[in-house]
Amino acid sequence: YIVSTSLLNYTMSASFCEHFNGHLVWIENESEQSWLASVLSTHFPDTLYWYIGLYDTVGANHAVHYQWIGGHKKLFTNFAAREPGNENESCITMERPIGYKWADVKCERKEAFVCKMFAKRGTRVNQNLR
Repeated sequence: YIVSTSLLNYTMSASFCEHFNGHLVWIENESEQSWLASVLSTHFPDTLYWYIGLYDTVGANHAVHYQWIGGHKKLFTNFAAREPGNENESCITMERPIGYKWADVKCERKEAFVCKMFAKRGTRVNQNLR
């Protein structure tokens, strides 16, 4: 993981992560969500909003579909009540004011972000950072 408090729009955040061989974070389950929220709240308590790698696309019949950057499978979501809430907001943030639940925002907003890196073959990834 790389955590950046630099304020970038969604596209620039995604480009930053790709430059370091990763994507904006894709969250696979409740355990990873809880761990990430704990890390962010403990080490970055003054940062309110974090881009993650989920975004929406509009398909046939104007149906909205959410997907992770890089095609990672969407098996878990953690949207706040009444979220996603605006058809003009296509990018997703984790938000401290709502308990690190997710909300949709305009992609032009400049926010902090979290990258998830690809482990090299044979590399052990440790999520127990404290």
